[in-house]
Amino acid sequence: MTWNSLKRLSICAALLTILASSARAATDTVSFRYGGLVVRHGQVLATKPDGLMTRAEFAAEITVLSDGRLVGGFGLWELGTPDILSLYRMVEVDSHTGPFFTFKAQRLSPSPASGITITLRRLANPGLGSDGSVTFFIDGVPASDGQPLSFTVEGEWISDCVGGKGCHGTLPEFAYINSPAETVVAQGITGPYTATFENVALVFSSDLAIGRFTLSSPTGAPQNAHIVSGHVQVQNGEAINAWLRGQPTSSESKQPLPVLMVIANQDFFDSEPCRIYDILGTQSPVRLEAHTMITRFTLEPR
Repeated sequence: MTWNSLKRLSICAALLTILASSARAATDTVSFRYGGLVVRHGQVLATKPDGLMTRAEFAAEITVLSDGRLVGGFGLWELGTPDILSLYRMVEVDSHTGPFFTFKAQRLSPSPASGITITLRRLANPGLGSDGSVTFFIDGVPASDGQPLSFTVEGEWISDCVGGKGCHGTLPEFAYINSPAETVVAQGITGPYTATFENVALVFSSDLAIGRFTLSSPTGAPQNAHIVSGHVQVQNGEAINAWLRGQPTSSESKQPLPVLMVIANQDFFDSEPCRIYDILGTQSPVRLEAHTMITRFTLEPR
């Protein structure tokens, strides 16, 4: 073997050693731990301080890192006359003592407002027969009349997830989709028509979402749906596209198919992006453009 060959082998060996050390170092840096709560979309029976009961839809996902940082939020539909939808973002862990968790939250919709405090109590429920599934008692959520609500809801408690190979595969995140009420030109199979449109939702990981969708038909009749699942696509750290699935709220015997919305980037007007909506299940396919902000909330390990 020539000297040059030996020299090349030595260089290659040195490079492999460096790469192996770098790979180990990169692996060692991914050592963050997290846990949290996932509540699938469903109905709850909430109690007000005066003892009155009200039905509501609820969904939530909260992720807390071992260093105390958190990401997540929840949505609450108070099913009354009219229905009231409130969406919140978790901003801080206030305290944690035994089974009690206290969080501070900020309302995202119907409009940003002063924060609230939520007390969550973890209750053992061995009858569920599923590891990690427990029941939570949540209070401090104001109803449409300003009175706080209390309710018990089945959820899954996730604990001791480690690094990028945690319980979810990746660190959970969520996004807030907001398209305020506006007049749009909708393109249906019979041609374009002027319609009113509104869409607001929280989209969590694991195909979970809660929100509302409204689009008037060519006759002017409103078409409403409750958002029950969804997904947001991220590119270079920014949320770019999304899809949402909703359940129509019509009580007619012949309901339309479940609503599916595909939201894609179009261009920008000032600081607000205009996005293309392709909507199926509102009696016929519809396409429209609407000003829509998709705000992504996530955590980065450190």
